[in-house]
Amino acid sequence: MGNTCNKSKKHRTEVVYTSDFKDDIDPNVTYVPNEPDLLEPLFVNSNDKSMLDRLLGCAYGQALGDAYGLSTEFETRERIHRNYPDASILIPFPNYITTIHSRRWKRGDWTDDTDQWILILDTLTEGKGDEKVFAKKLKRWIENGFREVGDSVGRGLGANVQQVVYSDGYLKDPLKTSEMVWERGNRQAAPNGAVMRCSAAAFVHYNDPEKVKSTTISMCKTTHFDPRCIASCLAVCLTITHLVKNKVNDNEIEPLIKRVQEETIQILGDNLSGEHRELFVWHIDPSRTLQDLKLDDPT
Repeated sequence: MGNTCNKSKKHRTEVVYTSDFKDDIDPNVTYVPNEPDLLEPLFVNSNDKSMLDRLLGCAYGQALGDAYGLSTEFETRERIHRNYPDASILIPFPNYITTIHSRRWKRGDWTDDTDQWILILDTLTEGKGDEKVFAKKLKRWIENGFREVGDSVGRGLGANVQQVVYSDGYLKDPLKTSEMVWERGNRQAAPNGAVMRCSAAAFVHYNDPEKVKSTTISMCKTTHFDPRCIASCLAVCLTITHLVKNKVNDNEIEPLIKRVQEETIQILGDNLSGEHRELFVWHIDPSRTLQDLKLDDPT
């Protein structure tokens, strides 16, 4: 993909917005004639500047957090310390020390996390959230990336997504195929390839909590059928929905986490086993530390 300034714009002609909203955001950004912006229809009818700020924070947080996180993705604590021995200094961006993993992307680029976020955003704004529409977009992205910005393939593809997408019948019935792959693996596979992209559901449907829930679940299941994956996506999207709709003070964060935890468990019900429910509660506990999570444990 190209850099983070160019990838938010998609060069197509089937949808055209004629408002002056682009100029209101940043008159210095250049658009090609009739270029649509996927973010515009979400903003154009709102006069709430603080709401717009939170929505933009969600979008920029997704892309920039992804791009910055690439600096240490898949690195152990030991290797990170070797590259950046002074923990009091922020890791430079975009001029971080590249690794075998990160050098596959251009400096400052985001990864498949945000590419797939864009695919969901595209599906929800144009395809009405149809799982088959997303499945087609996902397979096209895997094979081509975003050609508009010079991609040749979708870079960073996870093994689980690849296995599901290239199983027979995926484009015809993505949910059934995803479930079949999960069952074939003895219901063990629960990687993070859905939660990395899921916030698009809350970004689009923040005004409709029930739509957030149903869309989050369906978009997750298109590639990740395990209830643990669904639980993580629901927790993220329910939290973002609340943060976008409401101004939240620091002292309200922990009660919000508790509420989201309980709501996620209630939504999934018996689909989340007792063991997995305990693990979910343990991981989402606000008192949990990074050391507790053992994020550089290869297992």
